Amino acid sequence: MGGFLLLKRNQNVPVEEIEKQNQSSIEVFKKKGLKLRKRIERERFVVFVFHKYSLKTKDQFEFENGDFIISTGTSIYNGKTGACALKALLEDFSNERDFHANLYGHYCILIFHRGKLFIFTDYTGLYKVYCNKSKSVLSSSFLAVAKTLQKKNISKQEFYEYVFHEAFYGDNTIFKEIKLLDSKSLWQISPEISKTPQKIFFNDFQNTKSFDETVTMVSRNLISYFKILKSAFDNKVASSLSGGYDTRLMLALTRKVGISPYFFVYGGRNSIDVKIAKAIAQGEKFELDHIDKSKYPKVARRDFYEMIENNFFLFDGFGAVGIFDNGSDIDTRIDRVKKAHLHLNGGGGEIFRRTWRFSDKRKINIENFLKNKYGHIYMLNDFVD
Repeated sequence: MGGFLLLKRNQNVPVEEIEKQNQSSIEVFKKKGLKLRKRIERERFVVFVFHKYSLKTKDQFEFENGDFIISTGTSIYNGKTGACALKALLEDFSNERDFHANLYGHYCILIFHRGKLFIFTDYTGLYKVYCNKSKSVLSSSFLAVAKTLQKKNISKQEFYEYVFHEAFYGDNTIFKEIKLLDSKSLWQISPEISKTPQKIFFNDFQNTKSFDETVTMVSRNLISYFKILKSAFDNKVASSLSGGYDTRLMLALTRKVGISPYFFVYGGRNSIDVKIAKAIAQGEKFELDHIDKSKYPKVARRDFYEMIENNFFLFDGFGAVGIFDNGSDIDTRIDRVKKAHLHLNGGGGEIFRRTWRFSDKRKINIENFLKNKYGHIYMLNDFVD
């Protein structure tokens, strides 16, 4: 997804000195495997922009007058990606044209125009940006911001959220000094700090519509969106496939618009997800990559520290399965990155079955909830003495 580190500067402090003072934050991106793409200097700030892990994209555009636009994550504007899309977005932003309706993806956009620096993310906040309380440091990396702090204080509520869910419910983080940037706002960061509400576009689900009319409308919207993905990425797409509703819906949509993704499924040979995915692939006549993470070799003691550090930085201190796994999660993600530019996942229909580990035969109460979610110590079998 690439990344960035934005540091406000005192005009009298050389950029080289700022870079030296914040070398530990820059080092975070190096440990993620992200190479520095460019350092952009202006009178009041400096931005370090980092390449994606294995894809060198043109996610930056500068005008001769000093204006620029940067995109990290995945942004699609007017059905396109790259420099031409960013140029069009900057021009529309500069001329105060409405751009929100044609901007898709999970991203962070930085725009410098007429001496002012603006920043905003996708409205849902799926692409996260972290900042200190004064917003003098902003970054796509939680760890990079943490490295700039001289003092860190644990936030009690967010500590429990971090331990139990590897994420936070609000804009606070595990450290009181670090916040999540409000994704519902378009921020001006320099020279002054201000914000305005982002515009958002939803179709009106009127109560007067029948069930069939609603299904038709949703179907048209999804097909329209996947046509945009086809236009932007063609067949350079990876998608999971399981027995779940979401991935099967994505399969139907990709085939409808003519996308031929790289498909994969996780699980053991006898997994119901694997069996269903293989049956679908055979019936629809496309290749399916079956990946059984339980077959990964156990981590030797001598390699344990390196594996933990690697997970820690690549997941930015987070991760759905924590950092104590056998390295298979990172390996499979990196492998997918090499095979596609866009990665699709569907999990909405599996919250109870996979995330919360509930079956329809067990009563839901607090005791059963905790036992279902945290009673499986599967990671203990991933390591050797």
